[in-house]
Order: sequence, then structure tokens, then C-alpha cells
Amino acid sequence: MLVVKNVKRKVSSAKKNITIKDVSLEGLSICCNDSGDVTEDLLAIIPDGVDSIDIRISIDMPDESDDE
Repeated sequence: MLVVKNVKRKVSSAKKNITIKDVSLEGLSICCNDSGDVTEDLLAIIPDGVDSIDIRISIDMPDESDDE
């Protein structure tokens, strides 16, 4: 399931929050721009018996001008 939530700007910038629920660990691949493939490192710290995870992504949105 994919959930997208827009959060209006308060003191910090506006954000877009994305949640992906029940992601299978089988065939999972996570790549970091700085470190490359970090999949094995991630899988190593997940407890035994866990076969799915939720992924939450938060993106800072650019400020929008009020006069547009």
C-alpha cells in the first residue's frame, strides 16, 4: 500500500510524506548516493523472522510564493 501525505509549511518548509507499507524484504535493494548498495547492511540489522517492513520518505518541498 502506498500513502502520500502533503504537510503544509509551518516553521519549517512544507513536506511531502510518503509511506509504503508491507514491503517485502525478498529482492529488496536499497542504494545510497554516497555509499552505494546498502541492502546487506540494512538486512543485517533487521531482526530474524521479519519478512516485511514499512518505508517512510519525507521530502522537503520548495517554498511557494503567495503571489503566484
